[in-house]
Amino acid sequence: MNRNTWIVAAIGAVVVAAVGLAIYFALPHPTQLTGDPWDYTILPSEAPKDWNLVSQGVITPHDVALESAERSLPITASASLNNMEQLYYAKYEPPETSEYLDLSIQIITYKTDADAAAALAAGGPGAGWEKVGAATIGDESRVWHFVNVDPTISQNIYRVDFRFLNGVASVTLIGTAEALPNAGEPMRYARQILEKMRYKATPQEVKRLTAARLPDLRKVLLTQDEIARLDEKLGGRWQVDARFMPQWTPTDQLGSPSARELLARLGRASGYQMFLVKALSAEEKKDNISEGLFQQVSGYKQADGAQGALNAMIGLEQGVESPAPPQVGDKTRIWSAVLTSTQSDGTQIDVAVSEIDFQVGRFVGSIRLQSRPLAEAEFTSGQIENLQLAVKFATGLAVNLKAVEK
Repeated sequence: MNRNTWIVAAIGAVVVAAVGLAIYFALPHPTQLTGDPWDYTILPSEAPKDWNLVSQGVITPHDVALESAERSLPITASASLNNMEQLYYAKYEPPETSEYLDLSIQIITYKTDADAAAALAAGGPGAGWEKVGAATIGDESRVWHFVNVDPTISQNIYRVDFRFLNGVASVTLIGTAEALPNAGEPMRYARQILEKMRYKATPQEVKRLTAARLPDLRKVLLTQDEIARLDEKLGGRWQVDARFMPQWTPTDQLGSPSARELLARLGRASGYQMFLVKALSAEEKKDNISEGLFQQVSGYKQADGAQGALNAMIGLEQGVESPAPPQVGDKTRIWSAVLTSTQSDGTQIDVAVSEIDFQVGRFVGSIRLQSRPLAEAEFTSGQIENLQLAVKFATGLAVNLKAVEK
């Protein structure tokens, strides 16, 4: 496709039906989706061969509330965003010679089933689309087809919106009329998402934390609103870094075998990490130093296990550990340095990096803060300012951990 032109007998049947019913009733029936929306998406390994994930991201209520959010959100919402918790979007593109143009996915989680139902009822693709009759997916669904006003354009666009519990998902696929004659293919992707929602409604790591009498660690990380209060310089601009989806860090998937063995012996239940980036214009960057934030929390069954894990942490390998760090939590370790990095084009940049690892009871928290590229004259002042903000963030995270420590 030229991308430039795009705008057994009756008894057997009974047996099959019986097996289908058995499978249906064997499926888990969760009551709420508590995973992250991207837990349920189509992964690159599940997309067609040679298709590329060209963009993805996370949008939060904080982002929506920003003054310019309506103009800057890189999405076309499949549903109302009222009372939503998180929105994940992704776009796949096929090779140039493909008969398809792209595959777009949006998954939104809401506070309640009612919120999700109301959002789906209020949403829709707008003018130019017609509803298509199709089997129901999830609790309720709608299938749409875009009506081409130009009969010479031999292409189809199908979109499937569905709700399952407190989640709403949308799948849109574009292709030639020959490759995409009906909505069957996007419906297949929608069913894949539904299956993940059904089987992964509650993250496995939450179950492990609950068994260890620990809270959901996502709820103790610094929120964007908390970060904005701690960062006095355009602190509201911090957003989830689209290059790195927030994720669980299961103990059996960390580091080397020896590291995993140590953490398991220390009683690590699980952990969660998040990268954020400060979205600033070139002019705004002149008055701001820090622009990359990493935060992570791990939960341990006992406080002495958390302390042992903190003692074993390597920290910022190229940095210097402070012999007398400011107090954050029960025990603190801090590293800071100006590091040189080589970019993809071969150019070198210098950035200040500060890492603070600390213990609060049965938790170990980490903050790593990175500056924008620094001129040589900014090395000292930039490192100091970056470290000062890192201490603020670490202190705020320690407050959150203290509030849930039992």
